[in-house]
Amino acid sequence: MIQGRDILVAEIRTFVAVKIDERIREAISQIQKLLRQGGSRVKWVEPHNLHITLKFLGDIKEDNLSLYYQALEKGVEDFSSFTLTFQGLGAFPSLKRPRVLWVGVKEGGNQLSALSKAIATSLVQASLIDEKELKNNRFSPHLTLGRIRSQKGLGELLKLVKENENFQGGTMEVNQVHFIKSTLTTKGPNYSVLKRLYL
Repeated sequence: MIQGRDILVAEIRTFVAVKIDERIREAISQIQKLLRQGGSRVKWVEPHNLHITLKFLGDIKEDNLSLYYQALEKGVEDFSSFTLTFQGLGAFPSLKRPRVLWVGVKEGGNQLSALSKAIATSLVQASLIDEKELKNNRFSPHLTLGRIRSQKGLGELLKLVKENENFQGGTMEVNQVHFIKSTLTTKGPNYSVLKRLYL
């Protein structure tokens, strides 16, 4: 919350994302269960929170929500629904020093990249984000499974990742994008949809 001399301005933490449907969540939950057997210190993403982030906005002024709604609607207006296929396991920045475990996107990655760029462009045009964010908008389509907390004792986990590198996560249709509010709690983030943007 921003506090001035006479005014309080509420801020909320937000991002724009594609939510994952139930069939895909079930498949992801199963591969997470398998990878947990690796015994490493990993903060796993809860299946109900699985999503593909198109644009992280961070803390924004709640009073400006209507401006974000308008900019986001403009950003997606030229897009139609498309298919996403999830395949493969890997890690960022690499399997030699992994920080983030992910499931790859085989089909639909180009559309996700185009969506991400169009949304960022519209936000820049509305003066809601800085233009340098558009230039630095490096987007790599993926679904985060978990974040590795320690680099120690990763041998068994990485073995399981390599053994399942061709993991088939399934296919879903993307016909909407979500503007999401994230509330951080001691048990992890709680996500609530502020607006649905239909393709």
